[in-house]
Amino acid sequence: MKYLLIITLLLINLRENNSNIIGIWVYEDDPKLTWEFNASGQLIEKYGEIIKASPQTPSSYQILDSSQSCSSGSTDSSNEVFLKIVNPNLGSFCYYLETLSNEVLVIIDADSGKMLIFNRQN
Repeated sequence: MKYLLIITLLLINLRENNSNIIGIWVYEDDPKLTWEFNASGQLIEKYGEIIKASPQTPSSYQILDSSQSCSSGSTDSSNEVFLKIVNPNLGSFCYYLETLSNEVLVIIDADSGKMLIFNRQN
């Protein structure tokens, strides 16, 4: 029963994260870089007005729980959430989803440990 409750809470949290991430996010260190997450699972990356990938083949994204880990290493916590981005030309990228609110998105690159902070565009 305890595990069923934990799984249910994780699924609710993933659904909320999926809807919370939809929108345009501006990279704090370089405001020309924006990521636009849409409801169909596509990520459109722009630098200024230039789309970083072809509009015909945008990147895709998924929000995954620890059982669906996208990193190659092991996880320390059973409640970690990941953001997986797949670019058709560059491959896949895994980030720990540190914070996702209406105002801020904080992710940590699973390979380098670099923290990326994005602010929601109004």
